[in-house]
Amino acid sequence: MQISAPSSIVARTCGLISLFLIIWALSWLREVFIPLALALLLSFLLAPVVRRLERWGLSRAPAVIFSVLLAGLAVGAIGYTFTGQLADLAGKLPQYRATISKKLEAIRHPEVGPFSRAMETISGLLDEMSDSRDPSASSPVASKPTVVEKPANTFDFVRSLLGQVISTLGTGAIVFVCVLFFLLEREDISDRLIALTGRDRYHTTTQALSDASRRVSSYLLMQLMVNVAYGVPIAAGLFVIGVPNAAFWGLLCAILRFVPYLGPILGASLPIAISFAVFEGWTQPLLTVGLFLAVELVINNLVEPWLYASSTGLSKTAIVVSAIFWAWLWGGIGLLLATPLTVCLAVLGKYLPQLSFLDVLLGSRSAMTPSDQFYQRLLAFREDEAGKVAREFLKTRSFVELCDVVMIPGLVHIKTGWHEGFLDERHFVFACDTIEELVADLQAASGSETGNRPCAVIFVPASDAADEAVAHMIVAVLEAEGIRCETVSSRSLAAEVVASVTDNPSVEVCISATPPLAQKHARYMIKRLTTAVPAATLLTALWGASDERIARLQAITSVPVVATAREAVAEIRRKISFPDQSKPPALLAKS
Repeated sequence: MQISAPSSIVARTCGLISLFLIIWALSWLREVFIPLALALLLSFLLAPVVRRLERWGLSRAPAVIFSVLLAGLAVGAIGYTFTGQLADLAGKLPQYRATISKKLEAIRHPEVGPFSRAMETISGLLDEMSDSRDPSASSPVASKPTVVEKPANTFDFVRSLLGQVISTLGTGAIVFVCVLFFLLEREDISDRLIALTGRDRYHTTTQALSDASRRVSSYLLMQLMVNVAYGVPIAAGLFVIGVPNAAFWGLLCAILRFVPYLGPILGASLPIAISFAVFEGWTQPLLTVGLFLAVELVINNLVEPWLYASSTGLSKTAIVVSAIFWAWLWGGIGLLLATPLTVCLAVLGKYLPQLSFLDVLLGSRSAMTPSDQFYQRLLAFREDEAGKVAREFLKTRSFVELCDVVMIPGLVHIKTGWHEGFLDERHFVFACDTIEELVADLQAASGSETGNRPCAVIFVPASDAADEAVAHMIVAVLEAEGIRCETVSSRSLAAEVVASVTDNPSVEVCISATPPLAQKHARYMIKRLTTAVPAATLLTALWGASDERIARLQAITSVPVVATAREAVAEIRRKISFPDQSKPPALLAKS
């Protein structure tokens, strides 16, 4: 331990330093990494097209060139259309000046009425407050000279514009070349990446590459389908309302939805602004706003959950945080690439043990098992949330599995921590009380009744409230089948326990014992009962015990020993007759 602890600290420090160096390199060399990331994304998008063309008989090079040229023509056509429509809109804006001015004037000076008088009152109060805070405003002062900015030099403006155009074209050319290279040499690149990991990890690396390719391709396909399902109704609705260039706005909204979160807002703002400028009344602008709200609600609540499902394998929190991070790192392009890049990071975390924290932070699966969640809620004294975890588990699993997988392990962890000293008695008492109440609620919800049937099973806690709480779990299961049970209080003295069993010598007796010291307490109770009531039929439950501990106890006693709720219920069913076999076992319906 003295050697491993410093080594662990050094390893974590080196990992943090490496992380900061990687982030710094991504930021400093963004001109290099952004074209590569764009090329990788386009390669994932075009790879299925290339494979389909190859199946149709084309060789690799013609298929790649045709696919890349087709994508380039599509991007160029969209850019040309967008530029033309934008220029057309700029040319028409002077025609809409009168409408815009009229609406702004209506907003500033509304018609006579209660709203108008309220606006005038508020405006007057604001003016008075402004005058009182600025006494110098009423006194004559020398006016400051107006500074007239010198207009920018035309040559500097043209040079700056040409620089931006050349930079954009250069980046596009680099992306074009990289896409061609990635698609032409995709098997060779894959082989080199796999070879870097060594022969022993060929299988893992192959799985990682396949998983990343599948997830990114699935995400792009689903995103394209969602965007089409969004853009078509928008274009149709804008056409019906009468907004100019409706098809263009639908196409633009579909394209902008590739940008997470910010894209839909930008896409909706432009048509709404156009409707505000074109129409003299307020009906069409309000209809345009309503159209976008209605389509967004349908897409977000119906289409996206149905199509996406778990195609990316990312949690919603990871998508939001990754969008913020990549936008900070690379700007607008980073926002566009955020989800595909984060998918690749999550895949690395899934297949590389050194990066497993990425899978925990970014993956869609829960970071904690239901047992750990239940245990953590008990530690935090969150009774309602612990009950929520149990009820969510019961939606797909049985009550017996809830006992074995969630509640008994959580209670055992709490009790062990109390005995070892890092938890106090409050945690133990709260855990026992919470589980008792939860079991009682579930038992009441199942509607199980045993009536006046004779008692068939007596449960005897070996030592404390935890043993009694687990006994009540098994009682709930058996009484759901019509088997009447009784539970001796964990506060009862040994003589009182013996008296309870002596009064019912023909019933099954189950001794409930939870770790730690479960074997010791169970052995003591077995000795007392077999000595006082030799005819009693006993069953011992060492909850969560290993096979070794069970064998050790069976070596010194002939009493059957079980370790899980399922085994205990099965053993009791085998030993006793069922008073009412026709009664539906409500809590066991899913077992």
